[in-house]
Amino acid sequence: MGLATNIWFGTLFFMMPTASSVILNITFSSLLILEIEDQYRGRLFSLISLFSVFLMPPLAIIGGIIADLFAVQHLFYFTGIYMTVIALYPLIDKDIKNLAKLPS
Repeated sequence: MGLATNIWFGTLFFMMPTASSVILNITFSSLLILEIEDQYRGRLFSLISLFSVFLMPPLAIIGGIIADLFAVQHLFYFTGIYMTVIALYPLIDKDIKNLAKLPS
């Protein structure tokens, strides 16, 4: 948990990105199923995987630099709040809510 002074706040803000990433991944995968044709979906998943693997080393370095500049507890707080907002935004967006439903 790093240097979080309150164990309960540290745990809460550590768990928020995890729960938010689950919500975000489910929403993103659902949007891909609704909006991308079957013949292109595999290519898009491969492209997304390529970018995530390609960007991992530079973002790890940037994360290390940011961790040296700020206290770890503030990073937990910021990440928890940021990921929660990012994960909940698609759930309240009007355009996403109005997408066509999959045929049963």
